[in-house]
Amino acid sequence: MQRLAFSDNHEMIQKLVSWLDSGSIVALQGIGGTHYVAKPSSGAIHRLRSMKRAESEKPFAVMFRNITIAAKYVNMTESDRDLLSSQRRPIVILPLKQEILGSNDLPLISPNLTTLGLMLPYSGIYQLIFRELTSDFLVVTSANPSQLPMPIDPDQIIEITKTIADYILVHNRPIAQRVDDSVLRSYGGYYKIIRRARGFAPTPLFMKNHQSTKSILALGAEGANTTAIFHQNYLVPSQHIGNLKTIESLQAQRSATHHLLNLYDIEPERIVIDLHPRYLNREEIDTYATPNTEIVELQHHAAHAYSLLADLDLTPDDSYLIWSCDGYGYGSDGQAWGGELLEINKDGWNRVSSIQPVSYLGGDQNTIYPDRMLTIYLEQLGINAEVYFKNHQSNFQHGQTELQYLRSKLFDSTTQTTSMGRLLDAVAALLDICHYRSYRGEPAIKLEDIALSASHTIESESFVDAGKLANLKLFEKAYELRINGLQTSEIASWVLHSIGRSMADVISDLDLSISNIGFTGGVAYNMLIEQELQRGLQEMKHEITYLKHRRVPPGDGGISIGQAYFGGLNL
Repeated sequence: MQRLAFSDNHEMIQKLVSWLDSGSIVALQGIGGTHYVAKPSSGAIHRLRSMKRAESEKPFAVMFRNITIAAKYVNMTESDRDLLSSQRRPIVILPLKQEILGSNDLPLISPNLTTLGLMLPYSGIYQLIFRELTSDFLVVTSANPSQLPMPIDPDQIIEITKTIADYILVHNRPIAQRVDDSVLRSYGGYYKIIRRARGFAPTPLFMKNHQSTKSILALGAEGANTTAIFHQNYLVPSQHIGNLKTIESLQAQRSATHHLLNLYDIEPERIVIDLHPRYLNREEIDTYATPNTEIVELQHHAAHAYSLLADLDLTPDDSYLIWSCDGYGYGSDGQAWGGELLEINKDGWNRVSSIQPVSYLGGDQNTIYPDRMLTIYLEQLGINAEVYFKNHQSNFQHGQTELQYLRSKLFDSTTQTTSMGRLLDAVAALLDICHYRSYRGEPAIKLEDIALSASHTIESESFVDAGKLANLKLFEKAYELRINGLQTSEIASWVLHSIGRSMADVISDLDLSISNIGFTGGVAYNMLIEQELQRGLQEMKHEITYLKHRRVPPGDGGISIGQAYFGGLNL
C-alpha cells in the first residue's frame, strides 16, 4: 500500500476531496474513532453497503453541509435545528420530506424507512472538507467490523479498513478514548436518546434527591453496553460501548470503565451486574473487585425501571408502576422476560403483571428470524403454520426442515417468553414487513415506520385477560385483519395502538391507586404505543403523573444507569 505524508493541510484536504469526488470510499480517523466516508453516489454507497453491511439494511448516517440544506430533506422543528446545531452535534433521526422519498440514493442509505439519521460537521476536518466539496452531504458510518469496537490506533485503522476503503487518512494525535456518534430520535421537539456517546458522555447525572453512601460500579447488559459509576451525588455513565460478544469488545469496556474510575478516583465498594448467568461481562468482575467488594445482581427489566427513576431524579420513597418492555431479559424465574409491569417502592421492586407467556423454543434464533415467532404465535392459536407458509413469504435459516422441527417440538419446550419485542417481530413477519433481522430492533422499527404512514386508522381495542395483556388474542385479531385483506399500514397502526391501549387497561384493572406510571425499555421508543398508553391512562379514575425518559436511553444503553442507581439504595 502506497503511503503519502502531508505537511500542508490545504494539500491534504484537496487530495481528500478529489478522492471523494471520484466516488471513492475513504476511511477517516477523527477525534474519537474512525469513519467510512463517501459521497452520495449510488456506486460508492452500493459498494460501502455490499462490503460493510452485505446482509444488513441498517441505515447509514448522513452529514449535511449546514442546517439550511438539511432542512430541504427532512421535516424539522426549531428544537431539532437547535439540537443539530448545538455543540454536541449528535445524529438526530427525523422524518424525510415526502418529495425526497423517491430519491435514487435513499434506498441504499436508509432502506425501507421514511426517516433519516443526520448530523452537521462537528470537527475541523469535516468543516474543511465541506469548504471544498461540491456535494451537500456525505454518508458517514463507523469503521468498525461487526461486533468489534472502532479502531483508534493508526496501524490498526489501516489493517482493519484496507479491505473496504480506497484511501485511508490517519493522523498522529492519539485517541485516548474511543467514542461513537450520539444518536437521538426526535418526536417533534421532544427527544429520546438511542446512543449516548460523543457530546453527552461522560457528563454526569447530578442526583439532587439521591446520594449513594457507597462507591458503585455497574457493568450494564450485553447489548448496547455501557458501564456507570455512582459516587455521592454523581451518577456517571460511560460512552456507548456496544455489544459484548468478543474479547475485543470486553477490552473496550475495560478501557472505558477504568477511565471512569480514574477520573473520579474511586474504587468500587459494590458492583452491580445483570442477573443473566452467561453474560460475558460477568468475567470482568475480578478486574474491579477486592475481597471486600459486594456483588449485587439485578434483573434486567428492573434495571430498566430504575434507570427511569435515575433519569428523572426520583426516589423510591414513593410508589411507581413501570412498564418495562423490550426483546429479552433473563427473568427471576429463569424465563425470557420482555413485557413486564413492575412496581417500585421503598422496599424494592415487584413484578405485578406482564403480557401472557408464549413458547420460546429456539432462544436467540427467534430474534434473528421473525418467522420463528410468527410460527409460535400461529401454532399457539391452533393455526397450522406449515399450511400458512405455503401461501405466504417465509425465511427460515434451514427452510422447511426447520419449520417442521419447530412445529413438532414447540409444545415440548419448557421455556416461555413474555417479550413485547418478540410479539412485534411476529406481527412484522405476519405483515411481510420483515422476515430477517439484520440490525437491532429492525422488525419493530419497520413496523412502526409503516404504521405511521397509515392514511386512516382503525379504532384501537383493549386485550386484557386475568390481569395480563392478552397478546395471543391481539395477534389473532391482527391475523384476521390480514386474511381479510386490510391494508398493511392500517393493521400495523391498529396493532401498536391496541398494545398501548391494553397496557393502560392492565394498570386500570389492577386498581392499585398508584399515580406515578412510566414506560421504559427498547419498546418505549415506539411513538404510537406510548401515545396510546398515555391516552388510556388519562381516562383512569385518579390523576396520573406520566414518566418518560429524557437524559437516559430507554434501551439497553440505560441498563448500567439503572443498576448504578439501584446499587446506591440501602434496601
